[in-house]
Amino acid sequence: CRRRQFHIVQLAATIFGFAGALAGPRDAHGPGRGFFICFALFTAYMALDDVFLIHDYLAFRYFGFGEALAHYLALTGGVALDGAVVALAAPADGDTVRLTNRDWTISARDIATVARTGRVVLVNDFAALGAALSRPASLDCEEVLPGSRGDGVRLVLGAGTGFNASALIAGRHVLSAEFGHTTFAPAPGLETQLRDGFAASFGRCSHDRVLSGSGLMALYRLQCRNSGRHPGCESAGDVTRAAAAGEDGDAVAACRTFATMLGRTAGDLALTFLPRGGIYLTGGVTRALAPFITGTDSPFSAAFFAKGRMRDVMADFPVSLIRDDTAALAGCLAWIDLHETQGCGATATGPD
Repeated sequence: CRRRQFHIVQLAATIFGFAGALAGPRDAHGPGRGFFICFALFTAYMALDDVFLIHDYLAFRYFGFGEALAHYLALTGGVALDGAVVALAAPADGDTVRLTNRDWTISARDIATVARTGRVVLVNDFAALGAALSRPASLDCEEVLPGSRGDGVRLVLGAGTGFNASALIAGRHVLSAEFGHTTFAPAPGLETQLRDGFAASFGRCSHDRVLSGSGLMALYRLQCRNSGRHPGCESAGDVTRAAAAGEDGDAVAACRTFATMLGRTAGDLALTFLPRGGIYLTGGVTRALAPFITGTDSPFSAAFFAKGRMRDVMADFPVSLIRDDTAALAGCLAWIDLHETQGCGATATGPD
């Protein structure tokens, strides 16, 4: 790697999952191992295009985040860091965070020690994505539904190993949430069967269970059982690929149902936040379901607009799909500018 000298260098890191091996070449590592750590270095206030030394690592190869970080920093040739922003799939309301969908505990003070930096900020991954909406031009997006994009609230939501959402208010205030853990309200039929199955296993059914790779796989198995056939797909990635190719009718039905649930939930959140600055969809499962989400005739669109007397209002909210699964890095970069360190982030001071 080519070493570069800067006055201010920040480390950005994200931990993200791809449910059921949805991410192309990464499939070779198999389902159940689908967590990646992505690191990047950047100078404060520079454009995301100038981020350098981007590397991602399969998380299962490391005993913890600190070991992966040490491995990455060894590649930098000893660049001195002024700070670090780490986006995590968990509530970040202290200087020690336990990931929601992986048995890792991450400490801001431990990171500060390994990175030998004076300041570490831990943020929720969707809070980082919310911060990224302050720089929409840096995001690689595809139009899902047209609309007149204004200067109002911007909303990001998505399905991957789980589900969550956040909003950017007044261009600089990130409103974080744990929406995935709210209770799922199903439509009759396959959705109700799905809800009942999860409720029997866990005592309740949340959006996080349903709008995820495991939720898609559960939908597919239910659909196959209703059709009286043995499931031909073994992972959520298999389901989305078979559905996109039209090779498995039950996979198509499962993906259409999932896109419907996602569209309805996106519409509910739109009526909650009135995001005239736009809605941004993200997450590995969401991207894999693009054929069932994009376009005004998609199952997603039909459910999104099915809001009765509010149907005409829904046309005010343009919807885009973020195609880059490392978009949270843009949020880490934007976080410093936004100075949002209260309520959804934690800091720690390391060695001088």
